[in-house]
Amino acid sequence: FVEKVFLAPAPIPVAAPEPFIDSDGDGVPDHLDRCPGTPQGAVVDAEGCWIIGKIHFDFDRAEIRPDAIPVLDEISEVMMINPGLMMNINGFTCNIGTMEYNQGLSERRAQAAKNYLVEEGINSNRFIINGFSYTMPISPNDTIEGRRMNRRVEFSPFE
Repeated sequence: FVEKVFLAPAPIPVAAPEPFIDSDGDGVPDHLDRCPGTPQGAVVDAEGCWIIGKIHFDFDRAEIRPDAIPVLDEISEVMMINPGLMMNINGFTCNIGTMEYNQGLSERRAQAAKNYLVEEGINSNRFIINGFSYTMPISPNDTIEGRRMNRRVEFSPFE
């Protein structure tokens, strides 16, 4: 008994858990948050970064498709909650056609997204639109699916 009680190894101290501090309120503790300052109301990934969807366009078109509405509505909601939030809206195309034509098309796509958000009540001066033609593909342009993925608008917030 004496050996077991008095000569037993000392218990290993257990470190106290880190306090759960979440400065931006996104549900990810600060010590794990790779994107501090996430806007209120934004849906984030496990690292605390706002997951903003891309919207896609039909070939040679700049009209907002129905499948883009949920993405645009989420952006609108987050911008309403965060009046200081600004947004870059970047338009892209596939590589069919001339660079000059696709530059204008990429700008029209970005403008169409901006117009939708303005119609939802967001002030137009909170956006910067850019067109990048086919200079920044996210997929190879040598397949139909690849070209479809490249016909898009992407969003990036800033303050």
